[in-house]
Amino acid sequence: MFAKGFGADPTQPTMVASLSKPITGACVATLIRDGKVTFSTRLRDGLSRFFRRYGTPADRRLEDVTVEQLLVHRSGLMGNGDDDPIYGVMNTRAYTGKGYLGAIQAVLSEYLVKLHLIRPPGTRYAYSNTGYEVLSAMIEERTGQSYEDYCREAVFAKLGIAAPHLHPDWRMLSGAGGWYVPGPDYLAFLDIFSPSHSF
Repeated sequence: MFAKGFGADPTQPTMVASLSKPITGACVATLIRDGKVTFSTRLRDGLSRFFRRYGTPADRRLEDVTVEQLLVHRSGLMGNGDDDPIYGVMNTRAYTGKGYLGAIQAVLSEYLVKLHLIRPPGTRYAYSNTGYEVLSAMIEERTGQSYEDYCREAVFAKLGIAAPHLHPDWRMLSGAGGWYVPGPDYLAFLDIFSPSHSF
């Protein structure tokens, strides 16, 4: 493989931003494979402990959003074009130097139960970072591990990839955009999307 960096060493980790979402999707796939969730699992079940701790959603339709709808950005949550509230939380934390405080449920607790869906679940596509934060929280709730530890053990370790981790300053982005990965490792990860791959 030819690798060249422009102002950077291509073998060193870099923020992959929204390319973190396929990593989250792969982790969710392992939960489905292992029977911990299904595509039709609803948030009332997948995040039941979260809702018990932080309260019933203001919009009860949120409880009926499914894993599949989150994965394909059809959850009814606000997307990038709708002023996704995650950006307000990100900005506040960035200005106060707290982006590294990455407890996913704590991040979601700041706004998830308060928001209202802007369309019925399962209808129109809207690219949503919040949706992938929710999936990250579900991974933690269903496995009893941190999102980062589970993904490293269930996906990266199985591929023989040791370097990836969440960016130390942007852990709050977690499964929506927080991974810090060397380019060659990310390409090796992408091999799992080949139809010939299984693990």
